[in-house]
Amino acid sequence: MKNRNSFVFFGLIGVCLSLVACSPSDPLKNKVRAESQTDFELWKGDASDELSPNQWRDFNEAIQELKVTIEVNHEASGGSGVDETLFGKINGTTVGSVIRSGLEQELQRIANERDQVKEHIRENADFHTLPGDKASADRLAYLRGQQADQLQSLNSDYDRVLAAIRTYEGPAWAPPSHPGK
Repeated sequence: MKNRNSFVFFGLIGVCLSLVACSPSDPLKNKVRAESQTDFELWKGDASDELSPNQWRDFNEAIQELKVTIEVNHEASGGSGVDETLFGKINGTTVGSVIRSGLEQELQRIANERDQVKEHIRENADFHTLPGDKASADRLAYLRGQQADQLQSLNSDYDRVLAAIRTYEGPAWAPPSHPGK
């Protein structure tokens, strides 16, 4: 009886271990292959079933933001130059790292743009038109309305990207302090 119980016990342990070994790993820990454009496209095809649609959306958004950062920082220019620089940065890193890095860059860019718009709004608040100058008053009102719309759009973008980062980092994640806040 003791041997039978041991057999059942060890059999159950074996089944549990095989289930754990066969269970899918965290796709965010998978390494990106990007030695070239072709290698990157092949990797994306191989990984297509591993990431959820939301993860792919965030990954692609992060890739675009990393490209923008490369261009803005004058690390490379032109499509192939930017791609080559990007591939050098992401090849061998984890999917999660690429997503976090790109989304954090995007959040910082949006915060900077938002600060600029807020400064323009403050500056334009001091402008006044001459009494009776309806054309100038209308133009100033139009500009202020555009800036308010732009600020609202940037605030929405900021909240969207912040929420995306928090899906990976947890709800308590807070962006680094930003001097313009």
